[in-house]
Amino acid sequence: MAKKEVSNLFKFFYGIGNGGFTLLTSFEGYFFIAFMTDYAKLPLGVIALILAVTSIGDFIFGTLSGYIIYRFDFKWGKYRSWFLLSAIFVLISFTFMFVSFSSIWLTAVLICAGFIVSHAFATIAQISNLSMMVTVTDDAVLRGKLAGRRSQYTALFSILFSVGAYPLLGLMGKLAGSEMVGFTLMAVIISVLFAATFMIAYKTTEGYEHTEAVKQSPIGLFKMLGVVAKNPPLLMLMLSDLVRGVGGMTMMGFAFYYYTYSVKMPSLMVVHMTLSSIGGLIGATLVHYLDKIVRDVKLRYLFLASASAILMFAASFFSMNPYIVISLYALSFVFSGASIATTALLYANTSIYCEWKTGNSYASVIMGLTEMPIKISIFLKGLLIAAILSLLSVVAGQETTAHANFVISKVFTLGPACTTTIAGLIVFFFYPLNQPKLDTYQKEIDERKLASC
Repeated sequence: MAKKEVSNLFKFFYGIGNGGFTLLTSFEGYFFIAFMTDYAKLPLGVIALILAVTSIGDFIFGTLSGYIIYRFDFKWGKYRSWFLLSAIFVLISFTFMFVSFSSIWLTAVLICAGFIVSHAFATIAQISNLSMMVTVTDDAVLRGKLAGRRSQYTALFSILFSVGAYPLLGLMGKLAGSEMVGFTLMAVIISVLFAATFMIAYKTTEGYEHTEAVKQSPIGLFKMLGVVAKNPPLLMLMLSDLVRGVGGMTMMGFAFYYYTYSVKMPSLMVVHMTLSSIGGLIGATLVHYLDKIVRDVKLRYLFLASASAILMFAASFFSMNPYIVISLYALSFVFSGASIATTALLYANTSIYCEWKTGNSYASVIMGLTEMPIKISIFLKGLLIAAILSLLSVVAGQETTAHANFVISKVFTLGPACTTTIAGLIVFFFYPLNQPKLDTYQKEIDERKLASC
């Protein structure tokens, strides 16, 4: 069965759900813990329990999201159905993460339920969105353009969040007459925007589902894990992604401490966030043009990751000068934004390898595994930040030592430079899928499908 030609409407709106997902995760990342401590005023022991329960639930559903997509089919399409379902369930559940009642345990239960349900469906929607890229076309150039569009929406909505989140949150608090209720209203707005982006995705992807993968006989979870274990390029790519993710997320977590304690200019944190997001948007926009120059996805990724790492290393030499750090990080994010778009293509190529090797398409399962390094990175980031701050004896509101300020500045700049370098080396030595091999695999897959017809 010939694939439907990808329309300009599809190309333009593909990945808009990434924008809604970015708003959701950004609001949670910056405000969730602050809401529980300073506004809902939950005891620290209860907050620790909430974080433990939600982290476990998020990891379980994040890991199984691809398999869930693989096993369940609905009348609206294998992937598109989840756009619709996720829009509904996130709209209902996300707000419960930012509510507070007189009963501490009722509040805790609702927050946990809201977190786990909203994250489960948001992750499944995100994976379905990524899987569509593999399904709609076999053209590597077009896949590159679609991957770039996803990253563009991510960066664009990051900019909107950086500029608008704080003012809008303050406005909601004033309108409600309560800062706490302002968080609840803000969560409603974020969930509505998430639902709107995935409803647009649902509408603009109509007619692009294919029945080949749906008709194949489903296999059990343990056999599926065996299939994944026999995909060395996928496993090495996940390891690379994990290493880079730990560095990147630790850097994000340390941004507050760097600007507040090391350089004592907390107002520059918003400038850092905004300019880095703009850099990411530029990179995601330019990646399509780089596709035409360097067709091999692996080589393209290595070039982008190397350039990003070099700029981060340069920033580490000026770590106590926030203006130089912000400038070099903004430039670094140009290459980083492009490399993130390219990483999606590296995962897509492991899907081609898997189909060539097994004779079956497990795109949703493989794309679902892209979330595993992220979930583990988030967990490790928390441990690293807590351990480093404890070793440096950093206490909120108290003056830090010169040694602590120096270490924080180096973790903020040198840490992600090192992890990006290690991640690139893993791909260089242990990810064998170059373009000539992929062209051969895709040709054999097409010949099998033609023979079966």
